[in-house]
Amino acid sequence: MSPPEGRPETADAASAARHIPTGKEGSPSSNGSSVIVLPLKAPLFTSWSEQYARLHLEGVEPGSALALTVDGEAVPFQFTGLKIRRGAEIVLKIGFDAGQTRQLVFRRVGAGTTDLSERSLPFAGPVTLGDPVRGLVVTPESPFAGFAGFPMRSELRCSHPLLRSTLVQEGDGPLFTDYRLRYEFEGNRVYALRLRCYKAEAWVEVEEIFGLQQGGEIVWSLNPEKDFTHIISRDRFEGDSQPTVEPLGAEHPRDVLCRLQMPVLSEYFIPNNRGWFAFCDERDESRGMVGILGLYGAKWEEPVANMPELLDKGGTVEWHAALESGVRHWLLYAGPVEKGFSKEEIGPIRPIRPISPADPRFIFHRLHAEFNALRLDEHLDLIGDAAPYCSAAKDGLIRFSRGTFSPRFWASIKSIAV
Repeated sequence: MSPPEGRPETADAASAARHIPTGKEGSPSSNGSSVIVLPLKAPLFTSWSEQYARLHLEGVEPGSALALTVDGEAVPFQFTGLKIRRGAEIVLKIGFDAGQTRQLVFRRVGAGTTDLSERSLPFAGPVTLGDPVRGLVVTPESPFAGFAGFPMRSELRCSHPLLRSTLVQEGDGPLFTDYRLRYEFEGNRVYALRLRCYKAEAWVEVEEIFGLQQGGEIVWSLNPEKDFTHIISRDRFEGDSQPTVEPLGAEHPRDVLCRLQMPVLSEYFIPNNRGWFAFCDERDESRGMVGILGLYGAKWEEPVANMPELLDKGGTVEWHAALESGVRHWLLYAGPVEKGFSKEEIGPIRPIRPISPADPRFIFHRLHAEFNALRLDEHLDLIGDAAPYCSAAKDGLIRFSRGTFSPRFWASIKSIAV
């Protein structure tokens, strides 16, 4: 089981900056006047709508005081706190028109915008993480007591009594806030969560790391006051079949609504398994919908045994998920109600001019593409046969050049279902 402490490494990310020299000449870590110039070209010969992307800056320490401009305009970015061989990981929002090259320029400034200091938070009662209105409510007894203004209830079941619970803010910046939530039971049994609460969207990335041993379980009522009347879901991501909209409170075999399946590149069909699902109130759809999307299939541990199961329970909707041993990743989402899409909107890549947060795709197609299937940051790393290189010029700039995308990579991913 992965240890709750320390920040886990994410999947391989794009890093055009991984060859930054670490000596005095041009190094941002040793030269206060240095500038990092990083050109990035749209991969796969197509447009990419704006999305969160991870890059690595070699020779840069996490939390360094840097400012970023993209094509001359100031753009917020944030260090995650992770540092691997490639360098310090950052997250920014970026998109591309087909064939476009965008120039990222990092400059040293007096104060950075990422705070990576760990801070223990008071946790004697319910606490709202993230946005005060759209955030996630957690309690010292269990982690899910409300989200986006909708009341919820949850219960941790363990054969041993709960000893303590702690809440720590691990990092904060312009894009998101990271939290670590930990429940400790007698007998060295632990249930820990990492929660990334995004600031511009009502999104919470959830990583569960658990070892409550035999009988450990979380029971989470997503609709205890019956604010939602219907469930929206789809059994696969590929194809043009529309999502299914079903009323809550109806009869189901074994009372099972569906199960949350770990994401895979090519969805295989198992009745009731879903890559995502959402809930809405058809009496007043202006209230929006709340949904869940499975994330990072390769990081799940014991994915079959740890597959969450949703029971209808008379319309109150209970999430039952094992906490014996393993790891799960998923995204908690809130936004406007979407029940269908046009065939023109299918696919992970959409041309957007000008680049903006607006995106015409069905929301769960978009989220699955950006987090799982065809990540922009991972395809920025497909540089073909020519190795990237950098040079430190007399003007103090560090410049990078990248190889062109190899056609054989294009051929290898054409069959990926998204």
